Amino acid sequence: MTHDNTQMIRGASGNGNSGSFLGKVNGDATKVAADLAANAAAMEEIPMSERTPEQLVDTMRGLVPAGATLIFEENYDAGGGWLTVRRVRLEDGTELDFDDATDEGIDMETIDWAASNVTGYQHADFTETPRRSGNWVLAPAAAPAPAVETAPAPEADPLAFRAGLDAALQTFWDAQEALAKADKSDKDTLKQLEQAKRDAEAAIQPAAIDAIRRAVPAGSSVILVEHPDGEEGLHIEEIRLASGAVMTDRMELRVPGERARKEPEYPYLLWGAGEDEAEAHKQKLAQYEKDKAEFDARVEAAGFGGIDWDELPMVATDIRDFRDQELSPLGTDRLELKADV
Repeated sequence: MTHDNTQMIRGASGNGNSGSFLGKVNGDATKVAADLAANAAAMEEIPMSERTPEQLVDTMRGLVPAGATLIFEENYDAGGGWLTVRRVRLEDGTELDFDDATDEGIDMETIDWAASNVTGYQHADFTETPRRSGNWVLAPAAAPAPAVETAPAPEADPLAFRAGLDAALQTFWDAQEALAKADKSDKDTLKQLEQAKRDAEAAIQPAAIDAIRRAVPAGSSVILVEHPDGEEGLHIEEIRLASGAVMTDRMELRVPGERARKEPEYPYLLWGAGEDEAEAHKQKLAQYEKDKAEFDARVEAAGFGGIDWDELPMVATDIRDFRDQELSPLGTDRLELKADV
């Protein structure tokens, strides 16, 4: 079992608040846009590659008209992931591609430069639509509500279930880094650091199992298989509730006594589509939004509400010892992890 120390704890860098000026602005969307532009100008002395996810988001928002939404595609290579800007959706709903937006005076080159230094997972304001599509949306910055006298209630952290795993991974990466920097001539210290690294690595899988148990409802079972893409670790094939309801990795909901329901597919509009196709797409999009809302409501009613369907599969990839006593064989090629121990 090996873990790359270049991994990033997903969701940890970019909560939309820390380091951002957005919590300080007030007023309507025009005021927000003006402050974004001022903030972007103030950051000109910071190299784009050194800006935080919050600063990169502020930079991009400061270069589009008030109320505009940016639409991106996520890309990956051996060095990691990045975003590529594709379109701008203006406040009135008009969509402009890269060239048209540039012709309208929007600095798409700088927006794309900023986007190339961030991924959709690094800032809470990015939304992947639809889920697992690799297409991300950055909506306009919202003006904060007026302050109230009462103390605000603390917001629930959607990634709290994996806090123990994130801590275990960080401990491992720190131990790995300390070993790499150690004086190779000091044999005693090297032995201690090597043992610390082994201990830290051994703590990752129990933390991942605990994270999954925290993320799913009591009485449920998580069915795991080897990763279908050949990646290290396990893959969540389905989650079964005590009621008999099942949600699969293909986002298909099965409830006893009901027909199976599958998450509706987002209707894409092909490049170069004519007016008739664009008008038909609007109708398809409206139907998709209606069907998606109904599906989400049924998922909630079935008992799967609150499960992070994007993050949970990532946690399963840190389970790499298939003989763990916490995992029960299910047939010849599946494992079961029960939520209750």
